[in-house]
Amino acid sequence: MVAAELAGRGYDVAICSRHLDQARQGAEVAQQRAAAGEPAAGRIVATRCDVSDRQAVRDVVRQVEAELGPVEVLLHVAGITQAACHGYRC
Repeated sequence: MVAAELAGRGYDVAICSRHLDQARQGAEVAQQRAAAGEPAAGRIVATRCDVSDRQAVRDVVRQVEAELGPVEVLLHVAGITQAACHGYRC
């Protein structure tokens, strides 16, 4: 998990999702993995954000910067989290 790797290297990380419960679950797993590998792990926070809503993106950036400081690196990973064949060979 990218968040765990970055936090394990000391970076503070914000995990954003359209569903806050999923972001929180991801943050919890990442924090556990990061803490297990590095005693000085960075902070990981969970936020809700629908990236199709420009104002929501602006708001979450403000929220993250207020909580963790300026954004230095941004990774955008969006997609389907479950594999599905939909009639295609898997």
